[in-house]
Amino acid sequence: MNIKLSILLLLIAPFLAKAQTSQTFDIVTGLDYSYRTLTSPFSLFELEAINDLNEIETPQLDYRIGFNYNRLLAKNFHFKTGVRFARFGYRTDTGNFQFPNQHDGMGGFAGNTSNENPKIGYDFYFVELPIVARYELKKEKFVPFFEMGVAPQFLVNSNASFRITTNMIFNQESFIYRNFNVLSIASVGMNYKFREQVQLFAQASFRYQLRSLVQGNFNEYLYNGGLEFGIRKTIGKMNTAFIFNRSEKL
Repeated sequence: MNIKLSILLLLIAPFLAKAQTSQTFDIVTGLDYSYRTLTSPFSLFELEAINDLNEIETPQLDYRIGFNYNRLLAKNFHFKTGVRFARFGYRTDTGNFQFPNQHDGMGGFAGNTSNENPKIGYDFYFVELPIVARYELKKEKFVPFFEMGVAPQFLVNSNASFRITTNMIFNQESFIYRNFNVLSIASVGMNYKFREQVQLFAQASFRYQLRSLVQGNFNEYLYNGGLEFGIRKTIGKMNTAFIFNRSEKL
């Protein structure tokens, strides 16, 4: 009976090990520069307004954090999904804004003597559900990979804020944006085998909205690009040596 059980375990152990090691769990975080594109199918007036906005609006540094579930589908091909919390946004330079201390009291303008830098910021907070395919080039200590996919994106909050240097003057919620969007995702990166069941990875990624954020005379699409870092853990790896030792005692 012990011999038969040992033979059976020897036969099925490779399949059990593959089933166990084909699943991994990631914790990830990233920093991005985000911005937007504006388009309009209407008159020349809208196009001129877009050009004016492009001159005064600038990207901003944003972030994301979340976790992934990965599963091996075929040789070198992985499926990835999970949950992200991400902020997108941009800033508007209000260079023509004038403070009371910039006037001389006689109708003249003395300039910005306090070196203030007023900006209006537009921030958008999303929950994302990535659906991504990953291709790994080789199975060694360092593993290059490519990823492509999409992510349904749910707007949970948006606001406009006015800042002078680092001081917040006002912060107002906005409700004129679409609550649902879809991101396209492309990335390239590297896995590093830190331990038997643990990998570290870094990747450069680019994400772009496929639907306009607003409805109206303008179409606005948010996008960002940056670096993502994470740690990947194999889920429930099978210890075959323990199985064989257990079978000898039966």
